[in-house]
Amino acid sequence: MKQTLSLLVAALLFCAVTAKADCTEAYIICQPNDYINVRLKPSTHSDSIGRYEAGDKILLDGKQSKGFSHAKVALETNEGWIFSGYIVYDQPAYSGEQYIVVSNGRVACRKYIDGPRRCWVKNKDTVTVWYYSADWCLTNKGFIRTKYLQPAVQDTDTAELHIWNLL
Repeated sequence: MKQTLSLLVAALLFCAVTAKADCTEAYIICQPNDYINVRLKPSTHSDSIGRYEAGDKILLDGKQSKGFSHAKVALETNEGWIFSGYIVYDQPAYSGEQYIVVSNGRVACRKYIDGPRRCWVKNKDTVTVWYYSADWCLTNKGFIRTKYLQPAVQDTDTAELHIWNLL
């Protein structure tokens, strides 16, 4: 957490010195108690020079290469590359709750945002949502588009299942 805080402070200072318009706020979305590596170069084979945890705020400068986004923060180097499949632009919220898949058929669970299909879930399947944002939810099955999930809450008085919109 100390490392994350120092990364964020360095990013804020860098963006304050450069034009603020050059940096875009974004957030990391990954499994609970996991992290995403900050790399020296835009490659999974490149050295890791730091890491971010789920929900951490990052500052991006707009550069992209090979599926990676360039961040203006990464330890002492003040810059590094983060795989774009784990970046969202609205702050994700932790849930830990059960949600129901709502679709006309099956829904793809992705390895990462817009990534390859990991598995399928079908209408009325239940998944555990760990983190959600406006467009994507990270579930126990993988990444699923938010529009296909609705929270399921059991009403103890009537024992009826009520479904509310996620966002």
